[in-house]
Amino acid sequence: EPGMPIEVLKFDRTLSKASEELAETWLAYDVSNGVGVAPTTDIAGWSSSQITCVLDTMLDKTNAGEANPLKLSTVKEFGDMYGLKETKNSEILFRYCRLAIHARDEDILPVVVHFITTQGRMKYIRPLYLDLFTCGYGVLAVKTFLSKKDFYHPIAAKMLAVDLKISVERRNRHVEGEQEEENEQKGDQNTIKLFPGVSSNKILVAIVIITGLAGIFALRRRK
Repeated sequence: EPGMPIEVLKFDRTLSKASEELAETWLAYDVSNGVGVAPTTDIAGWSSSQITCVLDTMLDKTNAGEANPLKLSTVKEFGDMYGLKETKNSEILFRYCRLAIHARDEDILPVVVHFITTQGRMKYIRPLYLDLFTCGYGVLAVKTFLSKKDFYHPIAAKMLAVDLKISVERRNRHVEGEQEEENEQKGDQNTIKLFPGVSSNKILVAIVIITGLAGIFALRRRK
């Protein structure tokens, strides 16, 4: 039957509640301008999902770091305490990088660049490229993208180009044009080697005349 279920399911929120509470504690510590003692909750035994939940809560409360970014000191203390910068878990590293970029933590930039150039999932690279672009690191974002654009899937590269307000197609045409010009120059050099002392234009005219005469002779032979 349509409508709400007869019985509302009750979920055990023990694990997620602990994550949310830790996030709220860090947010409160940030607002207090570092007054007091930073949270010391031991998360060594936590699953990656629990740590992800902490970061998600912090991102949600700060509007993904855009509206109310955490203070630089808070982000550094938070990351150092739990070793987030060195984690090999992409879900955790992705979220921490977003918080750090918006806090203008320049120490995280090499980590971000390595992260977005070693895998190409759009769920990771698009937000991080945009974060770099909108937080004062636009030159780094564009330079990194242009140097690695062929590494990404064509659709991902196209979307990133739109995000970064650059034209990959125009750049490609420019490169192709340079390559064609280079090939033509090489062709001219080879022609000059075959006919030293004769300009390439004169050689082209001679080729056209010879081709035309060959066509005329071929028609006469058919008649």
